[in-house]
Amino acid sequence: MPLTPLQIQQLKVKPAIQIVRYIDEGHVRYPADLDAIPGFDPSKRAEIDRIIANRPNGTEKEEWEAIMPILNQNDEVLRQRLQTYITNWQVLLPSGNHVAEAQQKLKAMEQAEQERIAQAQAEEAARRKQMEEALREQQQQAEEADWLALDQQNVTALTAHLETYPNTVHKSEIEEALWRLAKSSSNPMASIQRFIELFPSSSHVSTAIGIMHNYGEWQEVEDSGDLVSIREYIICHPGSPLIELARQRFEEKKDEEVRNMMKLQSAYPIENLFYYIKQGIFTEEELKERGVATDDSLNILRSLNEVKDALPDVNVEISKCTKELGKGYTDVFLFGIPSTGKTCLLMGLIGSNRLNFNTVRSGGPYACALQQYLEAGFTIGQTPKDFVATIEAVIPDEGGKHKLNLVEMAGEDFAFKIADNPDGKVSFEDIGTGATEILCNNNHKVFFIIVDPTARTVAFNHIFEEEQPDGTKRSYLQQKSVNQGVILKRMVDLLCLPENSKILDKVDFIHIIVTKADTFGDGPQREELAVAKFMEQHRNILQPLTELCKAHGINEATDGVPKLFPFSLGSFYVGGIYKYNDADANKLATVLKNHTPIIPDRVGFWHRVQKLFN
Repeated sequence: MPLTPLQIQQLKVKPAIQIVRYIDEGHVRYPADLDAIPGFDPSKRAEIDRIIANRPNGTEKEEWEAIMPILNQNDEVLRQRLQTYITNWQVLLPSGNHVAEAQQKLKAMEQAEQERIAQAQAEEAARRKQMEEALREQQQQAEEADWLALDQQNVTALTAHLETYPNTVHKSEIEEALWRLAKSSSNPMASIQRFIELFPSSSHVSTAIGIMHNYGEWQEVEDSGDLVSIREYIICHPGSPLIELARQRFEEKKDEEVRNMMKLQSAYPIENLFYYIKQGIFTEEELKERGVATDDSLNILRSLNEVKDALPDVNVEISKCTKELGKGYTDVFLFGIPSTGKTCLLMGLIGSNRLNFNTVRSGGPYACALQQYLEAGFTIGQTPKDFVATIEAVIPDEGGKHKLNLVEMAGEDFAFKIADNPDGKVSFEDIGTGATEILCNNNHKVFFIIVDPTARTVAFNHIFEEEQPDGTKRSYLQQKSVNQGVILKRMVDLLCLPENSKILDKVDFIHIIVTKADTFGDGPQREELAVAKFMEQHRNILQPLTELCKAHGINEATDGVPKLFPFSLGSFYVGGIYKYNDADANKLATVLKNHTPIIPDRVGFWHRVQKLFN
């Protein structure tokens, strides 16, 4: 507590040594109380300070001696004791004190602590660096694995890789790939804009901006889809940043047009073909290399009218035909909807040197016309409604002949009068068409079911008659569409009915012919592809047809299962022109030879013996 005024007056007159004693006894706080006394003698104060400074202090000595046993330690206890010691004695500094030593030791401890902290921080930094390097190496390995598995033609995959690995070592490769894909994209404007967002500093940005500025004019050309317009754009804009895209689109459109030519063939407009040649879109050599034309086919198309004029009118030749049938012959029926290739099959058989047809009897005029079209490399159009052709043919064999009636009926009649007959009749004898009358005769029968693998549904012009109120009939043209699978299934179901069992008892075999086999190529896989296509489209008729054959002893060699034969007239070219190849026709002629009865040239004892054994 503060000194009283009386104590202050006494201290002013007391000698220095007495005041020091008061300080030692604790009556006076040093130096606070002395500093608070106004007018205290400075010389006496100096004397007091000198006495205190020059004499040892027992308390100080005890504190230091307590510190000395732990002086070599560097722990928190020593630090706190040194700090307390310095606080207690750094002002008084009694004689023999160790304040300076304590301060030095404390400083050394602080420096050592700093060094320890620095060392720990350095070690932690090294550890973190090592972990980061290990993690970076793992990430690099993971990224490299992802990169090797990445579809580098896929924009989404490339963009996702960049987002997952923003510091990827493949960034430049991704940039180039995305730029290439952006230019060839089906929506280049959006793709190029996205590229600019991903790579704003890319060397392609200026080109990208140029493409976007020029895209409007190109878009109009591209939307037209016109090969000539695209070619003109390429010629007139050689420096356009879209020139690569234009060239790519030009080649794509050419490929598309070639596929169209090969698919449509006779239906492809001839004027388009020569227009493209004239405009320089296709060269004749290019068309030949692509397999859509030959020198002969192009020459025929150039003089198409003259060639057609030299060919007979098929309808006129049909009108000359009769429906005579050789008795004791085998009737070979071709069943199929319109445009499935029945006439082409018949033309192929007529062209085969293994089969001789009669040019005078029955459908001879029609057969002669087909032969002329075959030699000219032309197919004929859809046969007329109510048309049934019966062509007598023989296949020579050792000691005799196989006699055949080749029966072709209009696909329209097959579709609407038999398989889908409007009167709902189920017996062939009752349906009443020319074809069903032939079906009901006593000759042996062979059925070929004709399948077009290129179309499930066929559209064609159907002519029908309607009786007017005055009793006259008027013809109308109507667009009709038939589903091949549905019609074939109905035909099989109709054959399965008991009403038609008498017909089936005369049938020796039923097989399937897949036409337009040139669409499967020329390799050894041709037959496998034909079978696969048939199974894909018409599997549902195979089982009931097989059961039907087994029930009537048909196809005994294959336990009722129909065989399948691919057929093509040869190599087809744009415009419907073709180069005849008799390979498939010869195979079918051999099938007919091997599965129809032989009629001996003369009847004698040994022939009767042979017939008996046969």
